[in-house]
Amino acid sequence: MQNSLPTTGEKETNFMSLIGLTALATSFAFAARQRGKERVD
Repeated sequence: MQNSLPTTGEKETNFMSLIGLTALATSFAFAARQRGKERVD
C-alpha cells in the first residue's frame, strides 16, 4: 500500500533545507541587530 507521500529521504532533505534557511535568516537578523547597536554607540 504505497501512497503519494514523499519518502523519508525526501522528508529529511526538505527538513534540513528548512533548518538551513531558518538558521540563515536568524544569523542575518542577529547580524543586522548587532550592526544597529554599533551604530547607536
